[in-house]
Amino acid sequence: MVLYELIVMKQPYFDKNHFEISTCNVKGIRPTVPESVDKEAFKELLKLFNKCTNKKPQDRPSTADILATLATM
Repeated sequence: MVLYELIVMKQPYFDKNHFEISTCNVKGIRPTVPESVDKEAFKELLKLFNKCTNKKPQDRPSTADILATLATM
C-alpha cells in the first residue's frame, strides 16, 4: 500500500469508509490507480504494485525481491 501512496499521493481506499474498506478486503478488491495518474511516469512502480497486489499470495514478490527491484529504480 506504500507503493499506492507513492504513485497516487493519497491513502488507499481514500474514498471509502471503514465498513467499505473491510468489505473490499474480504472480497479481495484491491485499490485501483486513478486514470489521472501518469502511468508512463510511474511505469516501474506500477508494475511492482501490480505484482504486490496479486490475488494469489504465492505469486507476490518476496521482501528481498521488492527491495532488489526498488534498488534498480
